[in-house]
Formats: sequence, structure tokens, C-alpha cells
Amino acid sequence: MNRYNAQRKSRRNKTMKSLVRTGWILLVVLVMANTMQAYESELFSTVDFFRNQYINGYLQPNLYDMSQNPAFFEMAYPENLTIYKLSAQRQLNLYSRYFDPHQEDDIDLDLEWIKQLTTNSTLAAGVQYDRSFHNEVSHSLEKNYYDHYFAFTDTTTGDIEYQGPQLEVLYNHTLANQFLLGLEIDYGVERGLKDIYTECESIFRNIDLKAGLGYLSENNKTIIGVSTRYFNRQGKYEAVKEWEDALVRTWFGYHLYVPENPRRINRKDDNREGYQFGLQFERKEIFNSPLGIRMNGNYGIQKNKIKVGKPTYTRPRGYWERSGYDFTGSIYYISNGIYGQLFFNQCNYDDWASPKNYDVLALKKDEQVQRVGSLINIDVFDPFELDAGFEMRIIKTNYIEYTADFYYNEGRNEKFLLLGTAYNLNSISSIKLLGTQSIIEPDFHWTPTETFNIFGIQTGYVRQFIFGKLEANFNYQVSNPDNVKDKIEKFGFSVIYRK
Repeated sequence: MNRYNAQRKSRRNKTMKSLVRTGWILLVVLVMANTMQAYESELFSTVDFFRNQYINGYLQPNLYDMSQNPAFFEMAYPENLTIYKLSAQRQLNLYSRYFDPHQEDDIDLDLEWIKQLTTNSTLAAGVQYDRSFHNEVSHSLEKNYYDHYFAFTDTTTGDIEYQGPQLEVLYNHTLANQFLLGLEIDYGVERGLKDIYTECESIFRNIDLKAGLGYLSENNKTIIGVSTRYFNRQGKYEAVKEWEDALVRTWFGYHLYVPENPRRINRKDDNREGYQFGLQFERKEIFNSPLGIRMNGNYGIQKNKIKVGKPTYTRPRGYWERSGYDFTGSIYYISNGIYGQLFFNQCNYDDWASPKNYDVLALKKDEQVQRVGSLINIDVFDPFELDAGFEMRIIKTNYIEYTADFYYNEGRNEKFLLLGTAYNLNSISSIKLLGTQSIIEPDFHWTPTETFNIFGIQTGYVRQFIFGKLEANFNYQVSNPDNVKDKIEKFGFSVIYRK
């Protein structure tokens, strides 16, 4: 088959796949399927105070959600609980960067169990299966090209499908009512496949281990904790050459690439390993008042080794390392149906990368992120419940690519506003409404865009049954760049059953 006929066949296949995919997303409501994002551990996890407030059912933030120390899990979730969640999301990237997909479809199925084994021990487990479709991806063979310093690309445009399970097990135990022990194990596998040559197949295996100790004072007002974490991700790509222009490239940063040898199969190994150590502290009812303070600090390092070559032999192509610290603190107030808090976060990290045998510095990045905000929940005006929140971020980035003579040193701001309410229709059902607005100044990847105005709305309906609670949520978000009429739209739904 010549190249022209192959392209015609590819277009017909894409049309059929688009119809099948649309039917699949509609059918997912009736059958078991799902997806969201790749299972890939990051060095530090950003605490999203606003998301916890709404999605978790107005759950007040706690020390476990802030620190991910498994020793504090039972304190945050003290009751038996089973959760079934199905969600679907579509994102239309009418405005996008060069390597972004034009459309993303995500489906996710999540099952979680929390069981109090005894008065002193808790077991939690979760199973999640994700299925994601990235449509009309321009050349990138990565799930997110802009998250990689040594990205893999080719010279064709096609669709990539990702899917895989994630497993989580957590055990929490209390000794003498004061000493807390916790262990958490997360494991996930994800496979990606491009529908057109180079028909790149990617496989990621990720394991994330967390362990923690905690101390609870006799009056239950002071909590001290220490945690450690180890994560390891093994990634493999194999791209098959078919046409003369289906060439594979490896990038060094974002402005320089090296063409790989035109062999039958090009393979890339992308392996990551990291460590993290944390300290936690909380003091409740300071001076017998409704005020409390909560803090978490982490230090960590991750190392990434990249090898490229043929399936039977790969050689070093790059190495990059990240190290830094993260600190989060909050002052909160709890009294008579009112919960409020002021929070602060400081995250600093340094990246550096070297090609081949690590004897030359290819790029360097220093970034500082400061977050400050407030959140309040008022549940005193029955049948209404009100939420309001504000957050501001100041980001300073110093990024240098020595091999491409590129330099970026800028500061930018991000602002977030949230307003929400819940209304009890009767004793067994309620509705929720949430509105958000954000103004974001993006980094150099979005040049010449200077700001994004983002508006979002989410509605939900909750119904209490004898054996559990059913919740349905619908969301819509639009991101408007300042320099063009095109936009980014995201919409979806979720169904959650708790018992």
C-alpha cells in the first residue's frame, strides 16, 4: 500500500473510531469502564483546599489530606465507608500548544473501602481503572510533552489511547491510644498506544510507598508526626518506523532535538526514583479557644534516567534531577457550624539536566511558588450551607537552556475565587452549586498568551437512601486566552455512591 492510500485509510479509521469512542463514552454509564490521568508520582503533592471542600462533601481539611502521612488516616476517616465513583470528562482544546491533543476524553471508575478492624486498627483499600483518549496529538509520544525535559516525538499526528489499573492499600494502627502507625502502598500500570505509525507503545509501572509515625497527646489536642516516602516509576516506549517521514526524535529541553537512527524500532527507557521526608504538627483548641494550627513540611529528591536505542540495547541519553522542599500551614476556626481557615504554602525546587554521559549541563530551572488564601464554610442558616474562598499564587521561574541559548526569568500571578452553596430540599435530599473564577498568567510554553480567564460551574444533587447516599455532579469550565477567540472547554459528570 502506498503512502496516499495509507493516509486515506487512516482518515477513514479515525472517523469510525470517533463514532465508536462517542458511543463508548455514552455506554460507560451502564457498564464498567473509566480513566483520568496517567499514574505517575510527583515529588510533592499540591494541597487543593477548594477541591477537598466541595468534592468530598464539605469535608473539613485535616492533617492526613495535608501531609499524606498514613498514620493520621483513621483520625480523618474514623468510620466504615464504601465509595463507588464513576466519572467522565471531555476537554476541547480549540486553543492549544503545539504538542497538545486537540481533544481529550477521560473515563474513570473508582472503588474505595474503609474498614475499622478494631478500635485500634483501620484498613483501607482502593481500586481504580482509567481509560483516556488523546485525539489528534501533534507529534508527541508523551502523555504530556511539557512535563518532560527529554521528550519522545515523531513526525506524524494521530490518536493515543491510555488505560490501566491503580491499586491502593493502607493500614493504620494505634498503640496505647497515643502512638500512631501507618503504611500505604500504591501500585499502578498504564499502557498507551498510538493508532498511526510510529504506532508507539508506552508502558508505565509505578509504585509509591509511604510510612508514618504519629503521637497524640493525652488531651487529644496536640499531634506530632514524621513520615517517609519512596516512589519508583519504570517507563518504556517503543516506536515503529514505517514511512520515510515517520521519524523519531528525542528532545533536550524544549528548543533542541536529536533525530534518532532510522531503525525499525526505537526504544526509550524513562525511569524515575525519589525519596521524601516530612514532619507534621497540629494543635487544636489553642488556649481553649476554637482556633487551631496545622503544619506540614517536606524535603525530597527525585532522579530521572533516560536511555534510547534499539529494543535489545539502549544507551544513556539524558539525566535530570529535582530537589527541594515544601511547607504548608493553616490556622483554622471551628465553632457552632462555622469553619474557616487561612492557609499558606511555600514550595521551592531546583532542576538540572545533562545529556548522554552527564558531563555537560544542558538546562537548569529554579522555581518558587507561594500560595496564600482563605476558606470559610457556614452551616447556620438552615436549610442553606454557604462556602467562599480566595487564593493567590506568586510564581517565580528561572529557566535556562544552555544548549539552545534560551533564557526565561519571570514572575507571574494566579488568582482563584470560589463561591458555593448547598440547599436542603428536605430531610433526605439536597442540591449543590459551585462557581469559580481564575485569572492565570501562564509560563513561556503559552507565548504570546499573557493571561487566561477561567470560569467554572458545578452542580450536584444528593439523595439519602436507607443503605447509603447517592450523588450526581455536573461540571463545565471554559478558559479564555487574552489574545485569541479560541478557547479551552471542559465538561463532564460524576456519579458517587457512599454507604
